[in-house]
Amino acid sequence: MKRVFLAISFVLAAVVITFGVVASLRQRGDLQQKNIELTNEVKGLKQTLSNVDPQASWYLYQSKKYGFEFRYPREVFSGERAKVADAVARNGMKGLEFYRSTSGCVIEVYISPASATSNPFDETGVPPKETRYAESVRLEFGSFAYHVGMGVVSHAVDPQGCNRILKQILPTFRLIPGWAPDLGDLGVGGSQAKLSPSAAGRLRELGVADPEQALRSDLMKHPELIPFRGVLGGTPGFHDRSSIVLLPNRWVYAGFDDGHVEGSLVAAWDISPDGTISWKVVDAECPSC
Repeated sequence: MKRVFLAISFVLAAVVITFGVVASLRQRGDLQQKNIELTNEVKGLKQTLSNVDPQASWYLYQSKKYGFEFRYPREVFSGERAKVADAVARNGMKGLEFYRSTSGCVIEVYISPASATSNPFDETGVPPKETRYAESVRLEFGSFAYHVGMGVVSHAVDPQGCNRILKQILPTFRLIPGWAPDLGDLGVGGSQAKLSPSAAGRLRELGVADPEQALRSDLMKHPELIPFRGVLGGTPGFHDRSSIVLLPNRWVYAGFDDGHVEGSLVAAWDISPDGTISWKVVDAECPSC
């Protein structure tokens, strides 16, 4: 009897141990599976974060006066929003300064006709121990150009640091959709944003009585020039005659919309001996299309 009891005890102990081992293995398997799932989740989060545009957290500055916008990193102007003031005219150009009172790096932007050869970012008259500009870039849009540079107002400022900030900002620089340049108001040598006399004379010689109105009317007949599709069922077109600005020579800056979103383009016109006007799009932008 005693032997039977011992045998039963051994069997029960073996069963308990077996169940314990099985439960332990199952728990270990569950932990391993959860560990794999957590590892995959972490990888996914890292991948998502790596795909996030660092510029998404940048501030947006928009100048409706000069028709452009750009983004700038928060760390450059942390603690307060940047300030903007009209810059001192240089080489006949007016512009603005974008700065923070405690920062030595100042972004300066000037606008001029694309035909202008003067450079507002030269260093004429700068004291020998100071550097006024770290770097400047000229960005052309049709018949007008933006001159963008980073001002260094003291020898104590690191030009390389300002140069690095400028290179970060430049890729975000763009025109405001629908903005119409009026170069005369910007003080660029008295030049007006209108058709040049030589271009108007050429059109009249080919029988176009009112060159400016003819160009606007003809462009409005060609919505197929707009390289964007409409949204929400809208059809892009040149619906507002006043948004078509004639620039010197053979350029036109035109705003377009589809009833929901707006965009703009720069186009070049040409005219054949029989008076037919043709168009070629030089650049176009529609951020929300």
